[in-house]
Amino acid sequence: GVHEIAVRLGAAGTSGASLSTLRLGPEPLAEAADRPRRLWQAGRTVTALSALVIGTLLLFTWLVERRERLYLWSAIYLLALALLLAPYVLDEPPLAAPWWRMLLDAADVLAKGILPLVIAAWARPQANWVPRLVLAYLLVALPLDLLSAYQQRPWVVFAHPWPWWALASRAAMLGLAVVVALQAYAERPGAMRFGTALLAGLALWIWADVSLFAIVAPGVVRVVDLNVVAYAGWALWVGLLLHRRLVAERQREARLRGELAAQLAARSRELAEQYAALQAAEQARAAAAERERLLQEMHDGLGSQLMTAKMRAAAGELTPPAMVDALDGCLREMRLAVDTLSVTDGDLGVLLGNLRHRLGPGLSGAGLTLHWAVNDSPQVPALAGSGGRELVRIVQEVLANVMHHAAATQVTLATERLRDSAGAGECVRLTIRDDGCGMPAAPTQGRGLRGIHRRAAALGARVAWATPHEGGGTVFALELPLGGRAAGAPA
Repeated sequence: GVHEIAVRLGAAGTSGASLSTLRLGPEPLAEAADRPRRLWQAGRTVTALSALVIGTLLLFTWLVERRERLYLWSAIYLLALALLLAPYVLDEPPLAAPWWRMLLDAADVLAKGILPLVIAAWARPQANWVPRLVLAYLLVALPLDLLSAYQQRPWVVFAHPWPWWALASRAAMLGLAVVVALQAYAERPGAMRFGTALLAGLALWIWADVSLFAIVAPGVVRVVDLNVVAYAGWALWVGLLLHRRLVAERQREARLRGELAAQLAARSRELAEQYAALQAAEQARAAAAERERLLQEMHDGLGSQLMTAKMRAAAGELTPPAMVDALDGCLREMRLAVDTLSVTDGDLGVLLGNLRHRLGPGLSGAGLTLHWAVNDSPQVPALAGSGGRELVRIVQEVLANVMHHAAATQVTLATERLRDSAGAGECVRLTIRDDGCGMPAAPTQGRGLRGIHRRAAALGARVAWATPHEGGGTVFALELPLGGRAAGAPA
């Protein structure tokens, strides 16, 4: 019988409309004949999604590294390509006329105009004039094309100058992209730059073929819209360039980290050597200072007693028993110095115990009774190291003054732990009290008193003398801080 086929077409768009060849036959043959169309449709969908994903990734990358403009240009270009492929993917326009047309025309202008910037950003030719030319094109083309799209001006009505302008300006920008790619390849030949130039030429040829035979001269030859091939090529190419750049950046960072690690290791070795040299120098300096202090102590203590004994013996003033007493004093002085040097942890009790043991016979021989009231004697930081010697010399000097000048018979040595008199923290107060004649109102600052003040300042301690109202005599007080330097102590 007679078969009739009715085909209903909607209104032609602003770019015109065409109808593909109708194929009749059994369903398997029709499915096979429709397979290429479905493949093209799948290719457009995959390309649109790829451009959208890579463009979004590049946009977020640019937001992190704003100094890299190539990420921005590439993001805009790929997002524009994804938008241009949207009509092939979407069943219905998401916006009403003329806004959807305006959005697509703006994406087309951006895609054509940004392409030279993308090539210049990735290939880096000596072409500083490209951004200015692209900016001029965008400033002119965007308003004109948006206005024409708003007015629903058709692409195929060449009686109006706008279609000629649109086609010519886009051809010029694609040609500019080819020129930039070729210049980059000429300056620094390489596979990537050759591929960029080849892809730019392919994009220009595809666009010219589709535009010439679909818009300018429709019906002359059968046109296959191969724009998706160029779009897919650019999406893949930008993705490959991005991957290559990221790999290069990671390799560069790894190389820099290696160089920094090597420099840090070298600097660390240098600092370690310098520190070792400084430490050795400091140890040598400390040893020299310790020897100097020891020699000074021997000179002031044992040396002084030996010199006195020698002078008295030379003058015939020493009887054999007196000579024995003088030598015993020298031995006690030497042993006291050795005892003091052996206590380096600042133990106040051990230092005072050694002092009592060594000075006890001398005090007894001078007619002094020593009362021992050492109750609280913790470790004192100021007495660590050579500080113990300073304390021993202070106590020796005070007891010597008691023996020689106070005319006393009783002397008491006591310690107690209390708050610092200036309220700066805890301290140990050492007091030496005698029952002698007391100190004059204005005592003379001889070598002995100056030495006491100097040694107390070295310990960060405070010293004071007082004459009590009851019992007479003199009270000497030495406050040793248990923390840092005592408040008000001489620096």
